[in-house]
Amino acid sequence: MDLFQKKYSKYLNAHLNLLYFVGYYSGIFDEEVGFENFLKMDFQ
Repeated sequence: MDLFQKKYSKYLNAHLNLLYFVGYYSGIFDEEVGFENFLKMDFQ
């Protein structure tokens, strides 16, 4: 794994966590939806 892939992985992880945070606290997701279930969702 080169440096670009490591930075991309960190960016993607931060982006997904931010999307989950916003969705959870704005009420888009039910309280039962955890981060693992969020990752399994169909994003279309």
